[in-house]
Amino acid sequence: EGEGLFSVFEVSEFHERLKEAAAQKLGQIGAANLFLDWFDKTPREIMRKHLLQETHLELRKRKTASRIREKQSLSERITSSTNQ
Repeated sequence: EGEGLFSVFEVSEFHERLKEAAAQKLGQIGAANLFLDWFDKTPREIMRKHLLQETHLELRKRKTASRIREKQSLSERITSSTNQ
């Protein structure tokens, strides 16, 4: 719902903070600008197709990582209970 922002200045400041956070997370200054340029210039059908593919890829990675963490946790609990 607008993140509680009311003025153009607040929205602009929030936008800049998001871009800075993306740059830090990705380790690339201007990463958000590169994405936004691509987003604006790419035909909608192609953009949606590529973003959907990236979304599915990321969700698979997260699911795999979650399963690995669950297996490690289970293994640690088993090891811990057998050592007691």
